[in-house]
Amino acid sequence: FGTETSSNKDRSDGINVDDVDVQSSRTPHPPRSLLALPPLARFLNAYLTGLNELRRCLLPGAFPSIRLAHNKLIADAKMALQANERAALTPGLRGEATKLREAAAKMKAEFDKCVEPYLKNTLEVALGSFDYAMAEADKARIEAEKKAALLAAEKARVAAEERAKAEAEEIASRRKAEAETAAAEAAMKMMTTEEQGNSNEEMKATD
Repeated sequence: FGTETSSNKDRSDGINVDDVDVQSSRTPHPPRSLLALPPLARFLNAYLTGLNELRRCLLPGAFPSIRLAHNKLIADAKMALQANERAALTPGLRGEATKLREAAAKMKAEFDKCVEPYLKNTLEVALGSFDYAMAEADKARIEAEKKAALLAAEKARVAAEERAKAEAEEIASRRKAEAETAAAEAAMKMMTTEEQGNSNEEMKATD
């Protein structure tokens, strides 16, 4: 399907994911973020190797079955990642529990964000639907940009609300302090007036 995986790095003009090179000018390059997640990288390598074998005996009539098998594989992988995340979140987990939980959550998110759309695109390229794969990639990119814009807008809204809340609290605190100061000054003035009144009465009584 225009791409092959190979461990022969001298022949490869693609990039390497977990010691497997991807050669193609048409197949999208594997996400480099997977280099930090070896289990997902190995999963991707196995998938690409399977596609390379599949192209040797690819028949058009097999496309529907292949797509169904692909969807089942994706569903099974998601279930495995969810089970892994639940296991990592088990209370009482010892050792590097925090790192395990972070890794489990990151793998699940990375699979949904990068691996699943990449596998779908490479499958369509393997089946000869290159235009479809590129259209899907553009659609995914646009959706990602929209989500990023919405996220940025939400962050800006939250930041604006926090600033407004902080300003309101500062104004309320300042007004409270001013009110307390005014009340203290009024009390002092009243005490001074009373003391003056008492002093005058004492002077009159002395006279």
